[in-house]
Amino acid sequence: MRYLRLKQRLQLRRHAKRSEKAQLRWKEWRRIKRGGSPSQKVYVFAEGKRVRVGARSRIPMPKVFCLDQNVEETLKFLEFMRGIILGEAVEYQRRHEAQLKREASRPPSHRKQRRRRETLRSYFDFKSLRAITPTAALILAALYDRRKAITGFRPYTVDEHLWNHDVLRVLRSVGFHELLEMRPAQNEEDVAGEQSIRILKFVSGQQVAGSELGNLQEALADFLPQEERERLLYAEPYAGMIEAALNSYMWAYPADQDWDFPPVPRWWMTGAIDQRNKTATVAVYDQGISIPASLPRWEHWSKVERIGRRFLVGPG
Repeated sequence: MRYLRLKQRLQLRRHAKRSEKAQLRWKEWRRIKRGGSPSQKVYVFAEGKRVRVGARSRIPMPKVFCLDQNVEETLKFLEFMRGIILGEAVEYQRRHEAQLKREASRPPSHRKQRRRRETLRSYFDFKSLRAITPTAALILAALYDRRKAITGFRPYTVDEHLWNHDVLRVLRSVGFHELLEMRPAQNEEDVAGEQSIRILKFVSGQQVAGSELGNLQEALADFLPQEERERLLYAEPYAGMIEAALNSYMWAYPADQDWDFPPVPRWWMTGAIDQRNKTATVAVYDQGISIPASLPRWEHWSKVERIGRRFLVGPG
């Protein structure tokens, strides 16, 4: 065995690094020649750690992510986002299961260790967001929660340290990271500040738990001064929350429905108090079928349909 001096070992190490960099430059050149674009460096936040990786393409989010002020663009982008995120989740799960079957047939000494991805094919860029409402954030979190349920892996954020502080404050207030079991990239104090809108953290469930919804109503009332709490309780938001969650549990996820993506039979809920405009908002969301799609499954639907046709056609 040949003995290498320290100078020779250092020279070989530098040569290996130069060869690795040259190979990466050659791969990048080939990708550009094939019509691709060079990858950009981004920071991925996962499990409380920040890792620098390459990203080939970015999909910017709408500047105003709101179902009141920017309805058409937000709904169109949510539909596009849903297809991308859930489609990739299903494809990833299919490949992952096939890989597990292949690895199980190999002896333990020949099984490959799972490597961390060094390049993102594409990602949704939250840096372009300038405003987001609690209701839109609820839908966004439910979508990523469904992705987590399909793949079994927690999602990650990209360049979170460059997000708009108002957007990050809303997402932090509603519990975006906690719902998805992610550790935030910053401390709570980094995004703290005065807000005219007080937001409750998300609540999610499959069945209807009255105590859980009651706690949400009480927490919403705690945001108000003492003299205004009775007005909120007089409006009875608890009844609306119960009805929405019950409808989701009973009708939104029928067993015989043909789904385009694997369903997550749950509902998601949040609430907010706008102290400046003196308004209270409670949002309940599910990813099941709509009321028009569920009505024909109702046992009394045929009778209602006959009565409706009689009114439309008139007496014969």
